[in-house]
Amino acid sequence: VVSLLPDGTAPSEEAIYLGASGEGEAIAFKIDAALYLRVANEKTYAIGTPGATFAGVSDRGERVFYLEDGDLKAFDTATEEVTTFADSAGPVIPVNIAPRGGRAYFVSKTAIPGSGPNPNGDSPVSGAQNLYLSEGEGAPDFIATLTERDVEGDESGEDGDGLGFWTSSLQEKRPSKDPSRLTPDGSVLVFQSRANLDGYQPGAEPQVYRYDQLAESLVCISCPPTRTPATGGAVLQSVRYADGQEGPLGLYGFVPALRADGKRLFFESTEALRSSDIDGLRDVYEWEAEGVGSCRREGGCVYLISSGRSGHPDFLYSHSTSGDDVFLQTSDVLLSGDQETASIYDARVGGGFASPEPAICAEESCKPGLTPPPALPAAQSGVQGSSGNVENVKRCPRGKRKVKRRGRVVCVKKHRKHGNTGAKKGARR
Repeated sequence: VVSLLPDGTAPSEEAIYLGASGEGEAIAFKIDAALYLRVANEKTYAIGTPGATFAGVSDRGERVFYLEDGDLKAFDTATEEVTTFADSAGPVIPVNIAPRGGRAYFVSKTAIPGSGPNPNGDSPVSGAQNLYLSEGEGAPDFIATLTERDVEGDESGEDGDGLGFWTSSLQEKRPSKDPSRLTPDGSVLVFQSRANLDGYQPGAEPQVYRYDQLAESLVCISCPPTRTPATGGAVLQSVRYADGQEGPLGLYGFVPALRADGKRLFFESTEALRSSDIDGLRDVYEWEAEGVGSCRREGGCVYLISSGRSGHPDFLYSHSTSGDDVFLQTSDVLLSGDQETASIYDARVGGGFASPEPAICAEESCKPGLTPPPALPAAQSGVQGSSGNVENVKRCPRGKRKVKRRGRVVCVKKHRKHGNTGAKKGARR
């Protein structure tokens, strides 16, 4: 039992599981309105005041994040000190927490002094949805001003995505509601937005943006290279909702999309980002940073992973940790032996799995097979003898009879004995 109180006793009330650290060292749970964290099954900490909202825990359980009175805070289990990550920001909305616990992203409608400008020269707007990065000390870094839809989700707020769904997705165990991805150290964030963040107006559909704190860059990964007006959008993963919308994964499925070093990213787009994409449907794409794989272009390269000639939408399914294997769902027949139904393919760096090699013959097996003999022509006359040979039947001359000697039929002189013939007259085979 890990849902123990700080004094080591088991509670009399029901304990509700909230989350765990990446390595399973720390378990967060609540009892009534109180938030607790159990570390290494040795010690339980009471986190914040009653009513605090769980917002994440670092991989090894060093820090647990929570919302208290509209502020984003972190409790350090080693020092038992509390750090406020959104100081003087007014009510904040957590967006993502770095697995290593050193960085946190949040949205606030306060224009925090000293936080801007961002890499593209923009500053926070008072009263708007401003996205920030905080390391717990000093003023946070301003990243971008987002739209209301980016943060609050669709009208229903039930199945749609939104950057403000971070805490609810943690508690509901539905990670696909979060349209952002983060590297373990939190220095690279990718997220969906409908705002004009680098000189391109996406329109009503979202595009995928990549923020790199160390490189001081904020760029649109999925915007058309021609910068023509958007006719579609891009997402980090498609979700199959209860209404039967297409897609291989539901709300409980999750595609990491971003490699741990932040230099490879996978996404879906209905825009044609490469000239080979001519189907006008959803396709799977990859972005690589300069110097990764075959990319030698400043700012990175975008590659089409699916065929771009599909009769149906293609979907990102998953990928390996290195990003060398990308799994996609498609109805295309990309390899022999497949059928025209939805299949999962693995697109691999360096080529696909080798096809089976033909069997190599050895010794007698290398010789060609024997040709069967031709069929014998049908006999014009005669019968099949007991020896298996065809025997000609002739009428013996008068006074002679047929006998079989040494397998042959011959005519011999008749001999009469007691008036009986030596053969039955008229017997014929």
